[in-house]
Amino acid sequence: MNTNELNEYLENYLKNDVSRRAIMLTADWGSGKTFYIKNDLMKKLKNKCVYVSLYGIKNLEELNKELYLEIKLKKSQHPQLSKAKKYVEAFGSTVVGIGKTIIKKLCHVDLNVDWEKPNIEKLYEEVNLKNKLIIFDDLERSKIDLIEFLGYINNLEEHDGIKVLLVANEREILKYDEREKNNETISIPNEATLKYLKIKEKTISDTIQFYGNTYNIIQNIYNEFKNNYFTKINDGGYCCSKFNIIEKIASIMQELKCNNYRLLLFGLQKTYDIFIKLDITQNYDLEFLEHIMLGAVAFAMNNKLTEDLVWKEISYTSSTLGCARYPLDKFVFDYIRYQKFKTSDVDFAQDLFLKGKELAEADRYLYILYNYHISSETNVKEAINHIYSFLNDNKLLISEYVRIANYLVSLIPIIGCEKKIDACLDCMLKNAKAAVKSGENIKFYSSSFIIIDTESYQNKFNDFKTKLTNIINKKENIFNFDYTVKNLDQFCDEILRYANKATYKNGFARQLNINKFLQLIKQCSSLNICNLRDVFLTVYRYSNINQFYYDDKENLIKLKDGLQKIIDVNGDMDAIKKKQMQWFINDLQTAIETLIGG
Repeated sequence: MNTNELNEYLENYLKNDVSRRAIMLTADWGSGKTFYIKNDLMKKLKNKCVYVSLYGIKNLEELNKELYLEIKLKKSQHPQLSKAKKYVEAFGSTVVGIGKTIIKKLCHVDLNVDWEKPNIEKLYEEVNLKNKLIIFDDLERSKIDLIEFLGYINNLEEHDGIKVLLVANEREILKYDEREKNNETISIPNEATLKYLKIKEKTISDTIQFYGNTYNIIQNIYNEFKNNYFTKINDGGYCCSKFNIIEKIASIMQELKCNNYRLLLFGLQKTYDIFIKLDITQNYDLEFLEHIMLGAVAFAMNNKLTEDLVWKEISYTSSTLGCARYPLDKFVFDYIRYQKFKTSDVDFAQDLFLKGKELAEADRYLYILYNYHISSETNVKEAINHIYSFLNDNKLLISEYVRIANYLVSLIPIIGCEKKIDACLDCMLKNAKAAVKSGENIKFYSSSFIIIDTESYQNKFNDFKTKLTNIINKKENIFNFDYTVKNLDQFCDEILRYANKATYKNGFARQLNINKFLQLIKQCSSLNICNLRDVFLTVYRYSNINQFYYDDKENLIKLKDGLQKIIDVNGDMDAIKKKQMQWFINDLQTAIETLIGG
């Protein structure tokens, strides 16, 4: 039954039941039983409930005391009670235990009760339990002997006519032994379970399996966090998704097969802790903040927080620790695991997230382009306009340019838009030139292409492809270096600033004119040679350089031998310059050996 039906059932039990037997509500830990009791049932029944948690209570004397305090202090008019309530509210208005301890100390309640030999009849003379429901929670966590406790409940019911609701995870009470019978393993109740079931039959009339309203429970837990970001995310006005945050959390719980609301509370609490650390003057993207929240919730639901847990990903998010749709951010993991937090990490993560959003949006329009045969003319034209914007902002992968151009040109005889498509082609050529100049290593992935029926437009596409290929394969001296000392500093600065420049043609040394380079070195100072050494050390610093510079070996050997010849021929060379050249030779030898070893 749902929570509304359960409320009606228990209200009817309180008003009309005359069986003098208790009701049991059971479900797994973290399923929201207690949350339902305190935030739904007790509000529904108002002042007709008396709630006591059995968690950690050792004997009936302690239980009597807790029960008495719960009843007595709710009726107390002690002048200090209002002060005490302020402290209790920090723990929850219905909490027994530490909350009642505070009240007792502040109010100096004189109980005047012999708890060693309590007179239950005398205790209840002071209170009126008529039409009240006593709720005993955490039955399985009590340290009182279970059979003794159920006998106690039976006395309350039969002798005093008190209505009792027991809340438990009964699976933790029922224990079974495995035995072999007819070559099969069967489970039978152990002795303690048999005794429990026997007295339960006498004491408890109905056992109800609790199935809370998932969305209501999640919403109620979510509403516990009074934070501006939580409120804005809950409003959901920033996102075109038809699913709100409550539905998304519910989907995570369903995907990970975990309905433990205590774990949900943990994930939301960690999110709240992070949110209150954020600079409220920063304009954080609300969808990014939702991403943080859902990743933390997924991590909590995965329940993987162990002492030996470490971050094993090479990326800044983990779908293993979170889930596929909502991965966990590295900075969230660091906060939960190590209590480390830096705002700069959040800003970096947001930058990555926003770039990912841009790519995802671009993919949406590329999907329309690549599937234009099943789209509408209006949607295709809109997609072309967006693709132009993405190209103009250089936000599409150059590796996709040939395929994009193929589909765009094929559309001209169908829908027109030739000027816009020509603008797209021009943007792609411009972006490719800039990428080559910055040293980007451009490769085209094999993709499916569409046949262009019209010969003139097929020629148009072929012309674009030729221009793009020529840009990428253009044979030019690296950075247009003229091998003069005057421009040497600029050459070194550009290489050091863009270390990947040298990889765009599968090599660095192979692009150098070694004879001109050796003539230049003869004119260099010790400082000039030191700067050149830094360039080569930067370019060949990786152990896997054979993957990028496999064609460099011949020119590196030629350069090394040429440097040695300069040293051998010029016996009166400046000693410092000579040492720099010897160090340069050693650097080159290391790079050569790495290439040979690879």
